[in-house]
Amino acid sequence: MNHEIAIIGDIHGNLAALKKIVDDAVRRTEVFVFVGDYINRGPCSADVIEFLIQLKASPIQATFLRGHHEAAFLRYLGGGLSADFLRIGGAATLRAYALKHKSPGFTEPRRTVPLSHIQFLRDLRENYRAGELLVTHSPTDPLPPDLTDSASRVFRVSGHRPQPGYRPRITDNLALIDTGCGTWSKGLLTCFFWPTGDWIQAR
Repeated sequence: MNHEIAIIGDIHGNLAALKKIVDDAVRRTEVFVFVGDYINRGPCSADVIEFLIQLKASPIQATFLRGHHEAAFLRYLGGGLSADFLRIGGAATLRAYALKHKSPGFTEPRRTVPLSHIQFLRDLRENYRAGELLVTHSPTDPLPPDLTDSASRVFRVSGHRPQPGYRPRITDNLALIDTGCGTWSKGLLTCFFWPTGDWIQAR
């Protein structure tokens, strides 16, 4: 049995890269962790969420973390200020939902988001742990309480910070795997494999 874990970085509405990286990674493992920031900036945020919902219902063992873009989207859907969400690329997400659900405009954009998508966003987790591995959305997210004073070795994998040169930054105890997918025109989506430490990318 293959015990590798495929950890996928920030997607930001790039459905093509997401499908390609999952197709490639599933040849090696059926255990996936997604670090968050699935939406905003790129053109296909609604379809990305739908794809992830379908993946969640498949035989693949997938864990989905909450990025700050999903947290902002939930605040907006709960009545938060539109300007706060639009400031971080939310217009692309609202446009994607309007087009997907054939909304006549943006007069009531919150109504274009299906309940299944809202529930998916609410169910997102803060972190994922497996032995020495800790996956969080951001490298500055707080450690779980039982690790705060622990001397145990931890290898953290995170997204959130786009890495220059479209390549992940990997050290002895950290892998930063946001490589600009959906954010930069030449950005790539990275999948990091634990515990081997190798990685693949898709555009």
